[in-house]
Amino acid sequence: IDTEDLLAVDRASNFYLGATDLDVLRNVGAINNSGIELSITSTNINTSGFTWTSNVNFSRNRNEVVELSSGTELIGSGAPGYFSGATTYILREGEPLGQFWGLDYQGVYQGGAIPAGTALAGSSFDGDGNPIPGEPLFAEVADEEGLFDGVINDNDRQIIGDPNPDFAFGLTNTFSYKSFDLNIFFQGAVGGDIYNLTAIQLYNGDSNALTDILNSWTPQNTDTDIPRAAIRGRERSSRFVEDGSYIRLKNLALGYSLPNRILDRAGIGSARLTLSAQNILTLTSYSGLDPEVSYFGSGGESSGESNVIQGHDYGNYPNLSSLTFGINLQF
Repeated sequence: IDTEDLLAVDRASNFYLGATDLDVLRNVGAINNSGIELSITSTNINTSGFTWTSNVNFSRNRNEVVELSSGTELIGSGAPGYFSGATTYILREGEPLGQFWGLDYQGVYQGGAIPAGTALAGSSFDGDGNPIPGEPLFAEVADEEGLFDGVINDNDRQIIGDPNPDFAFGLTNTFSYKSFDLNIFFQGAVGGDIYNLTAIQLYNGDSNALTDILNSWTPQNTDTDIPRAAIRGRERSSRFVEDGSYIRLKNLALGYSLPNRILDRAGIGSARLTLSAQNILTLTSYSGLDPEVSYFGSGGESSGESNVIQGHDYGNYPNLSSLTFGINLQF
């Protein structure tokens, strides 16, 4: 299904509007969505006094930007404002919506000859023009003639991740035995990258850092993927793009309905006790606080960019874990 008149911020504004960088909210193109949703419910056991039912749901969606009215790609930022206008996502015809944009990290420069197809940023050279060991290496992007310029700059930025998950799923199991019932709900997603902007800030070199910084490159510690400790700006690269797959025990609820023989004596029609817990356990390889990110960055809902900024994580609060006890009485 094609959805036309995609609403987004267009920063390629014309000079006659009075400013060269004026953000304009307008209809920029069309996207195509195709997918499948399945839900299966089964009764696994149904015997005297005990039942067990299950529900499994599965969803898979694929989207593609099929048309941009300007005919050219749109590059925007999902980073906070003080990232100095850092670009983090791109809309490009033929690609999924909201792909991550940045440099392709290739590890730490160990000294000697720079590996073919890679280069260092301009700040990675000393005063004599020599490359500094321990600096980050990035892949170069060839120009129209297939040539490299030997220096990393904005022309070397490329698609480095996809926030769209391969599929999402949920599993609910409900057990009941006499007056007791138990509900267990798992949810999860497979695939879908996360742009860890929080890690970018903490590796910036001018603020508090993650403990991983203790494993930074030094002449005595070369077997590491973390560049030498230095202030070099907020690096938007694939080093900070992580797999967002997860499975979470979302809800666990236990209930007990008091027998009628007890309630009749107290003049109560029905009474039910419940104990429920939310967000109990999460299994994921993501290094941030929570793989279910929803940060809209400098754009946000007010600017209309929330429909294209996906998978950005910056200072997100994790989902709240809670324990709730309840009593339901009817007279």
